[in-house]
Amino acid sequence: MLGAFLAAQGSSAVLALRANDSHKIRMMCTGYILFVVLQVIAIIRYSSVFTLFSVGGIGYALLLAVILLTGLLGVRQAQHAASLESQAASGK
Repeated sequence: MLGAFLAAQGSSAVLALRANDSHKIRMMCTGYILFVVLQVIAIIRYSSVFTLFSVGGIGYALLLAVILLTGLLGVRQAQHAASLESQAASGK
């Protein structure tokens, strides 16, 4: 099930980038941020069975950090691209 979820995320990322649509990219990256937030909530909720200071725990934390960074940078870039598009449309 996780593989299908990640395949869907990857497919949507490729399609959004190919379409060069800042709105789709922003929505996709917002989903990445929400995914990380929900994963952190799950880690806190089940902290008794999750060992952060293990090889797997550190690897997972790094993966979440990369996903969060990707989401934040993507949202920022999409907002910047949208503002440039609106300026170009208004003739400035």
